[in-house]
Amino acid sequence: MFRARNSLYLSPAQVIRAGKPGTKVVVVAASGGGIKAAAWTTRVLTGLEENNPHIFGDSVRLISAVSGGSVGAMYFVSEYNADGKGLPSDTPTLENAVARSEASSLDDIAWGLVYPDFFRVFLPVFKSLDRGKALEAALTRELPNRKHHLWSPLADWREGVLEGWRPAVVFNATVTESGERFLLGTTDLSHASGRTGLRDPEFPQFADQDISLVTAARLSASFPYVSPAARPDIAGTQIHIVDGGYTDNYGMATLLAWLDTGLWSPGSPVRSVLVIEIRASPPASEPPPLSWRGWPFQSYAPISTMLNVRDITQISRNEEQLDLLRRYAASCNVDIEDAVFEYPPENAPLSWHLSPSDKREIETIWASDATEKSKEIVRTFLNASPPLSASTTASCR
Repeated sequence: MFRARNSLYLSPAQVIRAGKPGTKVVVVAASGGGIKAAAWTTRVLTGLEENNPHIFGDSVRLISAVSGGSVGAMYFVSEYNADGKGLPSDTPTLENAVARSEASSLDDIAWGLVYPDFFRVFLPVFKSLDRGKALEAALTRELPNRKHHLWSPLADWREGVLEGWRPAVVFNATVTESGERFLLGTTDLSHASGRTGLRDPEFPQFADQDISLVTAARLSASFPYVSPAARPDIAGTQIHIVDGGYTDNYGMATLLAWLDTGLWSPGSPVRSVLVIEIRASPPASEPPPLSWRGWPFQSYAPISTMLNVRDITQISRNEEQLDLLRRYAASCNVDIEDAVFEYPPENAPLSWHLSPSDKREIETIWASDATEKSKEIVRTFLNASPPLSASTTASCR
């Protein structure tokens, strides 16, 4: 799982300044929600690039992704050319990212559960093969000519981030033992209460260690019992990593902390930012009616509470924090806009399989009037007058 790491450190301030000259600053939060989240994330990102060729792709500085959104973000960011020219110009190549995110992984997970995971109970010899590894193999199967690329370490993407032609990405996971957000990515946030990562002094066993891109995405999407809670295969304090949706299913907590850190560096040239929220399911419009429930309800009440809190409470908290950051930024003459792309069906699959009708529905929703308002926000932002130069920018801190 781990390998020697490139020591390149990339702070939010470095990344937010690293974009190509004249480009805007776009940051993206992609939510969890199984394969529908992966497919909706790539559909939105590739669709925005197709509507705004190169302008959109060159402006994206950060994608903070969770669970299925991490898988979709991985496919999208992997499309950036290593020659530094950004995303491919031809639509069919971009559409391959959508096809990959829609490919089923359910059979591979079932195989890992029925065979190596089951036999490990009796014969503990399958130490490096389980349904988690089976999922990683499935996620790279649609890349026959570039399979090795997603098995590369996170460090391989850092050079492109620093040079400004590849956006930074953070795959959000959760530490089982502490409940902290565990950040795996190509940009760094300093240690703070509630979040940790490979570079945290709390985990010296991770020093000079890195992790592959597909493993990082899979850990972010490790929702037991679909895929296992994973622990590092190195000596030292043992922790277990699970799905990032436990702590923030929408990726906004990390995005807002990253943006807050990057915006206020001395001499920052950034005057306007667009936050794109990709939500794989709509929040409930109103609480369900109260009703009496008998003793069987006690058997699933904790799970029901967790799922309801994840949706209602997290969205309202994220909106409050975004509003606070937006108001503070306005006092510093920095404008923060927001565009939400929401997948409305509530009964979409949470597993790792999409039916042909599910795939058609994603395309229908993307082409519908429901997304047009958000598309127009993006177009207007990208085509507005260029930001002011660094010499006219004042720091608020």
